[in-house]
Amino acid sequence: MGAFREEIDRRRRDTARIQAAGTLSDLQQQFYNAAVADLKAQGVDAAAATGNRLHKLDPDLAAQLLLLIQNRAHEWVKQGRIDARWSHSLQGSAASLVGKLLPLARPQLLMFESEQRTVGRSGTAPPFLSG
Repeated sequence: MGAFREEIDRRRRDTARIQAAGTLSDLQQQFYNAAVADLKAQGVDAAAATGNRLHKLDPDLAAQLLLLIQNRAHEWVKQGRIDARWSHSLQGSAASLVGKLLPLARPQLLMFESEQRTVGRSGTAPPFLSG
């Protein structure tokens, strides 16, 4: 029974990786590039993070990128590193990128599940990236 559970978990992780491997929008690419540049400035080898496809990212690198985007997105916009004004849709784009990175980074992150709150008719609000 344990082997069966492990196989199911492995398939679920593989499916999540494939779904997260979609290409990035232009705006998401800007956030992604800013995070990669920050990692490189910190001396992290982020060569594997080039391009706009996420499917081959190492979980550790994905976790580092996710955390940078989550914590610095608003600052990058204020600094002009992201060519846009901070808005709800911009926040949603960054949150969507974090959502794409999350399945890849999951093995490296300790997460506490919480009840999600809904926002109008648009679905659930991300618990991060508040401006």
